[in-house]
Amino acid sequence: MTADKKSKCVFVIDDTLPAGLAANTAAVLATALSCKVEGLVGWDVADAEGCVHPAITRVPFPMLKARSEELARLHAQANGQNGVLVAGFSETAQRSRSYDEYAVRLGGVTSDNMRYLGLVLFGERGCISRLTGHLELM
Repeated sequence: MTADKKSKCVFVIDDTLPAGLAANTAAVLATALSCKVEGLVGWDVADAEGCVHPAITRVPFPMLKARSEELARLHAQANGQNGVLVAGFSETAQRSRSYDEYAVRLGGVTSDNMRYLGLVLFGERGCISRLTGHLELM
């Protein structure tokens, strides 16, 4: 996928998470997103004094909130949409001590038993808006 002017990105975080876990969830999801979307990150920019600031995202990242049940429904709905990237950060991932442990544990979890702490959705603006337009900002 490639980021362009027709793209939209939205983070949806479990509204019951404490601030620290919500921030961690968003950070993990941003990492997943940056590996999958070309052109998402800009370029290093120098300020007036020549100090170089590393590249940041070229696309806004609104942070929305939802209940856990809504996250599961939204993941299933978005996962079936053509041209939509959806990545989830689950309770299974959050409780794992290593990526290897996560991979093994996730392999034993069905979609019915998956508890998402957050999602990131990326795709065509209209499609992402239809999926998430009813949700509130954090």
